[in-house]
Amino acid sequence: MSGSGDVQAGIVAGLLARGAAPDQAAVWAAYIHGRAGERLAAATGVVGALAREQFDQVPRVLAEIG
Repeated sequence: MSGSGDVQAGIVAGLLARGAAPDQAAVWAAYIHGRAGERLAAATGVVGALAREQFDQVPRVLAEIG
């Protein structure tokens, strides 16, 4: 979906701001981004989702892994 790369970049930036090393931030962001997309697809289907809806899943994914 358009804008989902911006969501992943925002996750990377957030992890870096929390003190993660750049390589760790990139790897964790890829996982979090993918898992957020899976959660969104399960909730709304794979067509018609918006990037901001994917972003809304990020705190839920962090709670899953935290």
